[in-house]
Amino acid sequence: MANQLAANPMTLDTPGTIFNAYMKINNIEFVGYTADTDEVVLQNVDGKNLWDARGSTNFNVVRSGHIGWVKGLKFVSITPGSTGVVKVYFE
Repeated sequence: MANQLAANPMTLDTPGTIFNAYMKINNIEFVGYTADTDEVVLQNVDGKNLWDARGSTNFNVVRSGHIGWVKGLKFVSITPGSTGVVKVYFE
């Protein structure tokens, strides 16, 4: 599956630069993973970490809480072989 950017929430499963402009992010979720060691990393376009999350042992949705305004968005990494996806809720 490729990243889906046309809807709210955006659904990300492929690392890369998502946006270069400022955007307001409400929250981020990591869902659908199958191992508590699965990890995702998101940064702004300047390389500052916005969110780094790992799966939980009970496989619940991992939520970021409110993020706010960010300068671009890069999906830096996801654990190789992970079935998880990142959902980005924005305004």
